[in-house]
Amino acid sequence: MTTRMWNTLRKIFKCELVIFRHRIQATLTMNVKSSKIKWFLGVTFLGTVFLTFFVGYTNKTVTAQYVPDEELYEQIIVKLKPEAAAWEMEISGAAAKMSYSQAQSLSVSAGIEITGKRAMSGGAQVMKLPYPMTKAEVDLVIAGLQDDPDVSYAEIDVRLHAHAGLMDTYYMDQWHYHDATTEVGAANLPGAWAEATGDASIVVAVIDTGLVAHSDLDPDITDATGSVVPGYDFIYYTSIANDGDSRDSDPSDPGDWDPTGDWCNKNQSSSWHGTHVAGTIGAITNNNNGVSGVNWNSKILPVRVLGRCGGLLSDIADAIRWSAGHSVSGVPLNSNPAKVLNISLGATSSCSTTMQDAIDAAVSAGSTVVVSAGNDTTDANTNTPANCNNVITVAAVARDGDRASYSNVGSTVEISAPGGEGTSTNAVYSTSNSGSTVPSSESYEWLAGTSMAAPHVSGIASLLLSKNSNLTPSQVLKILENTARDFPAGATECNTAICGAGIVDAHAALTEPTALIETSSTTYVNNSITLNGSNSFIGSGYIEFYLWQQTSGTAVSISDATDAVASFVAPSSPETLVFRLDVTDDEGLSHFTTMSVSISNPPSSSGGGGGGGGGCFIATAAYGTSMEPDVRHLRAFRDEYLLSNKPGQLFVDFYYDYSPPVADTLREYSVLRAIVRGSLKPLVWLSEALVSNEVLALQTAEAP
Repeated sequence: MTTRMWNTLRKIFKCELVIFRHRIQATLTMNVKSSKIKWFLGVTFLGTVFLTFFVGYTNKTVTAQYVPDEELYEQIIVKLKPEAAAWEMEISGAAAKMSYSQAQSLSVSAGIEITGKRAMSGGAQVMKLPYPMTKAEVDLVIAGLQDDPDVSYAEIDVRLHAHAGLMDTYYMDQWHYHDATTEVGAANLPGAWAEATGDASIVVAVIDTGLVAHSDLDPDITDATGSVVPGYDFIYYTSIANDGDSRDSDPSDPGDWDPTGDWCNKNQSSSWHGTHVAGTIGAITNNNNGVSGVNWNSKILPVRVLGRCGGLLSDIADAIRWSAGHSVSGVPLNSNPAKVLNISLGATSSCSTTMQDAIDAAVSAGSTVVVSAGNDTTDANTNTPANCNNVITVAAVARDGDRASYSNVGSTVEISAPGGEGTSTNAVYSTSNSGSTVPSSESYEWLAGTSMAAPHVSGIASLLLSKNSNLTPSQVLKILENTARDFPAGATECNTAICGAGIVDAHAALTEPTALIETSSTTYVNNSITLNGSNSFIGSGYIEFYLWQQTSGTAVSISDATDAVASFVAPSSPETLVFRLDVTDDEGLSHFTTMSVSISNPPSSSGGGGGGGGGCFIATAAYGTSMEPDVRHLRAFRDEYLLSNKPGQLFVDFYYDYSPPVADTLREYSVLRAIVRGSLKPLVWLSEALVSNEVLALQTAEAP
């Protein structure tokens, strides 16, 4: 047998093993009671073990050996021959990232497990080695790949070094970015930067004190040529603004000082707070100057809302809407809507309707809103906007990974990030200014606070969006939570009950998959119910394998248990079932999630229908309340004229299936609500003419 034939057989066998593994997993999710099936699986398993041993024995092996002070390599570059790479090409002709199964095939020739990282512009592929290897070890891997008839060439992805210093002057002082193995409280960015360093199309709004010109951010923040896109000054009152005028297109920070203490009863020097926050998110990086930013290439949108002694809710709410791309009266439309909004500010207050509405509007426009938890050593639920819905609330950890002494915590916190302690090397180092009142010379400063923690999360969120701009705000949060690093074993003041899912981990966020389950809206007894996992995602790459299992409740048969979308027939009586979805990405990384599905009886012909306004979902959303007389008339019409006959019951069931999502959309848009109210009027008039007083009285009495 020729070498080429032998290699081909081994590759085919390797691929079959991968497919076999997933099919066995799917089979085991069912109730296997047949002894013949069990016998078959057992024999097949033993045969697989024997064949795997045989292939591994005849294949080349590589043994890890550590050579002190020798350079180690983590990646190689492989290019397939045109005929082998053809099916890996996109329709456009550009090389696609190598699939998991193709990488497994090459692993056989390499003698070790190698995974695809990304496609290169010339059609080659960057492949990741299983661990850092010496040159001698990698040479063996390269030799094995060169013997593969499908490989055009393979070589080491060597590291080149600039003749001058590559990283920024103070990068080593920025412990808060470093690898988590050396700095347990850090955001673990070095590995993430190998995956993404940002994209200029992603804009991050810094809703703060504005920016002061800085060479490590942008020498001129009012033009559109640098790393800062044109922002806006939303401070309405000149007494707060400190710049002598009201709202305008200049978001420069003139200083937020109040040295006499005659306005807010304290002597206050200028903080240059917005400049410090912006530097953490996006300081110019790899310019051999100053500090580094989390995101090297995305743009900063400066939005000024804080001046002398703070800022007003009315200004901040307008700024939030404008930053996300909504129109604000008297202000030009933002030509650079932000995908991420960083709000490192707060007050001791409940979440007001004004603030919540502004946040909801930003999220509905696709913006991820990141806020600081507050620095009062209390429950974050007492601080706004940390206690608002639809935001990512960030607590601060110190360098040791435990709660920073000042940080608010509590159930409203989603995640923690490095905020530091004190005013020296244990704090967060970023861009600033030396002026005590008005701007003077540019500088760098150590600051600590949840205001410093939030921009780490904002920067990482923008890296995720740079890799996949289609991620929704809820998906961004899900990724950050699922990949958060556990608090260190010695942490005594931070845990997942009060400090969120863990410490934000940039590298994990950009490389690990997230499983997400959705179900069809109708979960009635005996109905066919859909389990949808197709929205499972990863910061980069794609999901390749799915596996559905039932973990609780009356056993049901899951159809398409290894597909993204599965289904089952609900039991004949109400109960709660629990399902688990495992996903595996194109690099072999896995994640799982579970979901409870509550099975209920369909609405009875004599009752008020499903939830949310007695089942009149659209009418309730259009009028804003189920107590509205028009809504009660519509419910009465349904009960007397629709639920009293079979065709009407079928129509009502159809309505219950598909109206809730429509109602959710209506709640977000006042214009649509007005249109729907108008379109419902003829039906309301009809119901007023036809409905009996007894049925209407019953609806009035039972209205929620």
